[in-house]
Amino acid sequence: MNKKAIYPGSFDPITYGHIDIISRSLKFLDTLIIGVGSNHNKSSLFNHNEKKEIIIKALAEHLTQSELKKITIAHFEGLLVNFAKESHVNLIIRGIRVFSDFEYEFNLANINLKLMPEIETIFLPTVENKQYIGSTSLKEIVALGGDASSFAPSSVIKALKEKIKEL
Repeated sequence: MNKKAIYPGSFDPITYGHIDIISRSLKFLDTLIIGVGSNHNKSSLFNHNEKKEIIIKALAEHLTQSELKKITIAHFEGLLVNFAKESHVNLIIRGIRVFSDFEYEFNLANINLKLMPEIETIFLPTVENKQYIGSTSLKEIVALGGDASSFAPSSVIKALKEKIKEL
């Protein structure tokens, strides 16, 4: 049986926290779909194609070839449960950084379960040294000229700096 899951997010951009969840998920999955969704409550710095390119480069820096072969990156619009159904997936992976994330994610998991009863959500806590990493903070640090090397791979920081110059 192919153990398959979706790890959804806006990934604007990917951070070491995301990479931690991806890497750890691959230990118990055969296939992981990184679902790059549109969050209408947030304005994105990168478009979908840029996000995909950044994710590919970042993962190539940190994962093995055998791990990379287990990953698919796909863009989706709308409800996550609809994307899961279209992808023939009934498992969602969500990363939890702090307790407030759990409350938010727990609510979403219950909504998803109500919308699609066959779907399950697994929560993975990020490792302690990556709990504070978020895409919003990463963008702000880079925009203000700070050292973001402990938050994201060099390819991500480079992409951020280039994008900020364009603005």
